[in-house]
Amino acid sequence: MTAAAKYETRKATKSVAKLVQEREEHRAQIAELARKVATIDDTLDKLEPGIVYDTPTHTFLRRPTRRFNAAKFAEKFPATKKPKLYKRTLDTTAVKRAFSAAELAAFEDVSYATIVAPKEA
Repeated sequence: MTAAAKYETRKATKSVAKLVQEREEHRAQIAELARKVATIDDTLDKLEPGIVYDTPTHTFLRRPTRRFNAAKFAEKFPATKKPKLYKRTLDTTAVKRAFSAAELAAFEDVSYATIVAPKEA
């Protein structure tokens, strides 16, 4: 049984069929372009940082960006040693055990995923 089997099935109109087809073609093009960009980025990442590369159309600079590594910090300064640096958060697993699904429904946000699955030939 497929996931779609529990939903009502309707024959798509030509306009819906065309949109779905166009969407999937664009997604394939985006995936291919993303692979090309990753290859280009791999090459550009090998350039010396701190140098401005001036091209006819763009200026390119590799500069370092710094991000706080919370996991690395927590390894050196765990909550047991520095409790004032940490805060408690809601334990959603405990909440789900303590309340019924009906009670929790008031706190649910609903969104809809777009699922497109190719048909088997």
